[in-house]
Amino acid sequence: MPGKTDITVSPWVRVLYLSLSVTLVGFLLGCGSGSGVSMTGGSEADQAAILEAIETEAFFSDSVTDTDEDEGSAAEAQAQAYAGQVSIESLSTDPGTAELPRFWWRGDLVRLGSLIDIHIEDGIADVKISHDIAGTLFIADEVNDILVLWGKPFEDLVTRYATFTNSPLGWKLTAISPVEFALKDGAQQTVFINSLRAYSGSDLVWEASQPSRLYTVPEGLPRFTHGEEIRVEAGVVNTAGSAWEPSQFVFIHRPGPHISGRRTRGLMFDDGTNGDLVAGDGTYTRTYTIGPCRGRHFAAVDVIDAATFTALDAPYNSGAWGMPYIVE
Repeated sequence: MPGKTDITVSPWVRVLYLSLSVTLVGFLLGCGSGSGVSMTGGSEADQAAILEAIETEAFFSDSVTDTDEDEGSAAEAQAQAYAGQVSIESLSTDPGTAELPRFWWRGDLVRLGSLIDIHIEDGIADVKISHDIAGTLFIADEVNDILVLWGKPFEDLVTRYATFTNSPLGWKLTAISPVEFALKDGAQQTVFINSLRAYSGSDLVWEASQPSRLYTVPEGLPRFTHGEEIRVEAGVVNTAGSAWEPSQFVFIHRPGPHISGRRTRGLMFDDGTNGDLVAGDGTYTRTYTIGPCRGRHFAAVDVIDAATFTALDAPYNSGAWGMPYIVE
């Protein structure tokens, strides 16, 4: 991956670009001046083996909050990139009932840098991986009967923790944390997830109250089968006073129900419907059926402040946690 990419072009006239593919060098070492690997204990051979294990492990995918629904292509084919067709003021709405735009997606993703910290002692490697990712939240909505496309730049810090254990067969992943997406500028973020739970039927099969907690692989992770219906609950808070109702929208990104495994996005609910147990208690719920693709996956809960969609002058404001799980 090349050096840091300039993303200062006005978001109002940007159109959809394909997300950059993740190469081994880009994934492990990043692109910016804040990139690199720090290791204490162990040898250069250990470091190389652990980095290779990270590169080949499905639990380290960057695509947790991506949604492969071709929304960008559909919007680009129909919408006009904002170039003054309507007043800027008309791209915002007065505070009141918040509604989702017709299309929205994240694009123009660029890895600005990666930091990997490895501490090895007695054949166990404790690892922290931090990625600095920039992109644009694209929004296409109808204004005065014109489908207008605009966007808001963002920069996220993506963090996860893991443990690898050395064995006769090499370094093996033995524990993994949820993955956390947070704004690089923490002072700008007001929406947070404080808990994540997964149920199969009425049985609680997994829960997290902090994204840095480690879970053993595979014993400590939820394991599902094709066709199983599960329920995911997320506790969400918004620390900013908001004039919007609702004050935030919460989504779940997950592998789709079909053999293609394409990721899909669904709205989560806090209104006593769609599996939600108590309306208005800050716990958002979504039930879905596990698809046929076996292996290791993430289902990511993604909270976005309502003003990100409804107010032109409001900055991007979002946070996400990803739940690791296995389909057998």
